[in-house]
Amino acid sequence: ECDQEDILIKNSVSRDISEYKVNTLVKSALLQLRKEGVEPEPGQSVRYVVCNEKTRNPWKRVCIAENIENNSTIDVDFYLRQIAQYAESILIPFGFTLERFYDMLQKIKHREAYNVSILPGIRTHQTCI
Repeated sequence: ECDQEDILIKNSVSRDISEYKVNTLVKSALLQLRKEGVEPEPGQSVRYVVCNEKTRNPWKRVCIAENIENNSTIDVDFYLRQIAQYAESILIPFGFTLERFYDMLQKIKHREAYNVSILPGIRTHQTCI
């Protein structure tokens, strides 16, 4: 179980919802906020959890912070890719690439599902991601 407050993404709104040509995560959040009667203006922020980055359905793609108590879906692979990208930006001078980090994170994800550590002799417990 994961506290979704810990993985909320906060993005600034760059334009009015009608000006978004591409269905971004932010646009999905804006559509949900509009349904709730909230119209953030450019410069304000939206907060959301990514539920299924790959779907085109804005209601299933993200869950706005205001509704996370009703959400049970988290796109773990999206968050693993984010972690790998951040790690790569820091450690690329030492030969670590995005692909290498993502592979490592996938192995950790797989092993934690079976409560097995990637470190010999050390058991793990279920974590947020």
